Amino acid sequence: MLQHLWAGPTSNASVDIVQGRYYVEVHSVGVTKGSAMERILGEIVLQNKSITTPIDYVLCIGNFLGKDEDIYTFFEPELTKKTKKVSSTVVA
Repeated sequence: MLQHLWAGPTSNASVDIVQGRYYVEVHSVGVTKGSAMERILGEIVLQNKSITTPIDYVLCIGNFLGKDEDIYTFFEPELTKKTKKVSSTVVA
């Protein structure tokens, strides 16, 4: 499958192809879950200019922090920075 993607439909496209243990992921270069969420929420706000209250709740679910971290930093950038500092501290 990877050889088909690299040689065929995506050979001249600007995409990232990531092979995992049980999956193959293809997405445009520079597109992450966080950037996609930013665009989706921006479109919602632009198309619904009558929204009088801000969006105050968005449910984000991920199964692998290393791949999903950018979506959480989009919503809570300061909290994520603090959490990283605490989690990287070594306790002896």
